[in-house]
Amino acid sequence: MEKEENAKVKSHGKGKFLRTIIIFAVIGIGLYAWLHLFDKNRAKDEKITVVTESSLEKILQISDLSSYKAVYNGVACIPDPDNEGEPSYYAAYEAEVQVGINMEQIQIQVDEEQKKVLVRLPETKINDVVVDMTSLDYIFINKKAETKDISSEAYSACIADAKEESSSNQEIIRLAEENTKDLVKALLEPLLEQQEEQYTLEIDSAA
Repeated sequence: MEKEENAKVKSHGKGKFLRTIIIFAVIGIGLYAWLHLFDKNRAKDEKITVVTESSLEKILQISDLSSYKAVYNGVACIPDPDNEGEPSYYAAYEAEVQVGINMEQIQIQVDEEQKKVLVRLPETKINDVVVDMTSLDYIFINKKAETKDISSEAYSACIADAKEESSSNQEIIRLAEENTKDLVKALLEPLLEQQEEQYTLEIDSAA
């Protein structure tokens, strides 16, 4: 038996759910910014006059952000320890893959002369993989592999397989980067609009 070549990645409505989460995150972080970074007694028509890297970084301090989630169906091959290069058994599984960035690694530069804010995003990566244990299904090549400890071994193998396969899937990486850019824009643009002088916002992804 050959390992399944093209595992399917599907969103199962995750996009709509994720956008709802992002909206709530934006609202909560936005309230924090206004209540703690700025004077609550500031007149409504008064403009904020100072934009600094540190003030913008505080708004974006969310730690790990999973900006895309997908359900991944795959098949992990568990090698035979007594027969190098040969499979002992295969484990089919379903996993939720969470993709995003570490927001604390975002770099911000403010160019006062050009009135430009440049945001550099870190590399988009797999933040977490959660394998559904109830989805595990086995195909044994070596019947001796069918032991009471098989689920633990298969679980670890499935996590490793999902990480490897998802990391090479450029589509989910691209979608996660787009969602991250949308979130950064939603967090920073309202602040920049409050300045006396207009700033432009540029967001660059890691190469």
